[in-house]
Amino acid sequence: MTYWGWDYAWWRPSNATLKSNGVQFVCRYLSWLPNGKVIDRAEFQNLLNQGIAVVLNWEYYADDAIRGSNHYSDGQVHAREAERQRIALGAPSCPLYFSADFDATPAQQAAINSYLDGVASVIGRDRVGVYGSYYVIERTLGAGKATWGWQTYAWSGGNVSSKAHLYQYLNGVMGGQADRDRSLKDNFGQITKAGVAADNSNSGGLSWMSNKSDFLALLKDADIRKELCAINWQTDGVVEDPNTIPLYESTADNKEWRAASVIQNGYKLAKSGAGSGAAVAVDQATIEAAVEAGVAKALESVDGMVKTAVAAAVAEVKLQLAKEAS
Repeated sequence: MTYWGWDYAWWRPSNATLKSNGVQFVCRYLSWLPNGKVIDRAEFQNLLNQGIAVVLNWEYYADDAIRGSNHYSDGQVHAREAERQRIALGAPSCPLYFSADFDATPAQQAAINSYLDGVASVIGRDRVGVYGSYYVIERTLGAGKATWGWQTYAWSGGNVSSKAHLYQYLNGVMGGQADRDRSLKDNFGQITKAGVAADNSNSGGLSWMSNKSDFLALLKDADIRKELCAINWQTDGVVEDPNTIPLYESTADNKEWRAASVIQNGYKLAKSGAGSGAAVAVDQATIEAAVEAGVAKALESVDGMVKTAVAAAVAEVKLQLAKEAS
């Protein structure tokens, strides 16, 4: 199925304008703040409530990926800020696109790859997307440096990559305020009110499980386990099933939902008979034991939503630890 969308920066079309033009999704910006082109929480929630899906893309300078002297470090810095803003929006874990918005040459690909390696070190390779020309998409996804591709027709010589998920096929519509896009695959990292469509079924499946060993290594870190438990622990001593917590209530609730999803399966293994959707009073030691002993086994059978939540919680913990260390 083809979905039709717009991407825009400083413009804010009305709901009626979006609906009357058949817009089903929008690609919106994350970037350094303050910045008028960056999507905020109110806009994000409004779009979802209107039934319009949202794709998130990082861009400050068009050549962010090659601009600095340390491309890997730049990718890390940009990914951390993109993650911070994604969490502040109340968005679930999702693919994030990073722009190579210029006519990139083969000689510049190594720098782009290094930049995306830095991004992947923060959010995981399965969530890394890239925006660029046909040649950037072919080289980047072909080398496994990104999982998601948003191709522009610019600098593409009329070619459309079979690896791309999105295609920007016309610039400067609506008086030059927006560009037109269409999906090339059913799942392109879009966020809807129901969550994020991120199984990438049209291109071989989301590769989160390839990062399982890295995640298990993280869980061996006592500080990370402590942080996950602290995020989840509530003042009333109750662990809630994540399926009962609305995704978009507030940043705090989203944080709880993500962390609860991390330990959900391990917790159920440690506390046999805990019903899905039920709140069960336990002590802190039980939670810690579940994280310690249950998660590794539970990862073998968790569904896609829990995998996505795990990735988000790990990214958030890593960001928190990095802040504390700086």
